[in-house]
Amino acid sequence: MVSKLVFKGDKPKKKKKASVKSDSWRVSKAASGESTSHPELAVTNEGWVTAKNLSELKGPVVLAFKDEDNPVVIASDLNGKLYLSSDIDITGSKSIDIEPRTVQQVFVLSKLDFRGTDTSALDEPTVNNEFSFKNSEGTYLTSPIEPPLHCKAVSIGQDQIFTLTALESGGWSLQTSRKAFLGFQKDDSEIGFKLVYSDTVGFSETWILRVQAQYARLHNSSSRTTSSSERISSKVLEERAGRKLTPSEISSLKLAYKQGRLNEALLDIRQRSRSDNMC
Repeated sequence: MVSKLVFKGDKPKKKKKASVKSDSWRVSKAASGESTSHPELAVTNEGWVTAKNLSELKGPVVLAFKDEDNPVVIASDLNGKLYLSSDIDITGSKSIDIEPRTVQQVFVLSKLDFRGTDTSALDEPTVNNEFSFKNSEGTYLTSPIEPPLHCKAVSIGQDQIFTLTALESGGWSLQTSRKAFLGFQKDDSEIGFKLVYSDTVGFSETWILRVQAQYARLHNSSSRTTSSSERISSKVLEERAGRKLTPSEISSLKLAYKQGRLNEALLDIRQRSRSDNMC
């Protein structure tokens, strides 16, 4: 019997509900004691949460369909062949509260920072939301011109790049480098689905990304720290300006402080004050 997939440092917790369906690929390296080729899979076992923003997308991730009747995840076998697995744990009140049972259901998500951001426009740079997915064998999720997808590439090229976009419905879209969206389609197979490409995003192209709780917690902690550090009092601003400020000037300076250009904004105010005094 294969035990539940356990990550390093995990705390035991009670399962509210479980859905276990066997499939022919049920193999757990963690249970057998066999080491994985990707050490990042041996991380904390503090539970999994649904990713809601790009900052939470890092480290181990589970790719699941947003289907409450038949929750299924993408998995990769030892040879890099992709398959769909329903052999999962449901740990919450919703069917999307999924936790993996084998390392083959877990990918390591990496943001492709080397791709850079678009700074050609005058407004704020475009957010980089391109990622790669590496399986437990150290090979990459690949989207060829035509399905089926596989996980056999040993390096990152165009076919290994996926653009992840948060949807208003609460899920994510996965777009290939050829602008096709990864989706699922019902079929007559035992699992009931197959992976397909689509030109548009709808229910069948909506994915749930389950990440480890530690990364969501780090994001929330960082957001609170940043929010606190971006506050500056009106009194401090007036001391630095050397005079009483109007409400509009205070608002302008607080915005400048958040954007990291407070000194320039204070200089502008001082110059305007000198000009007014000379008139």
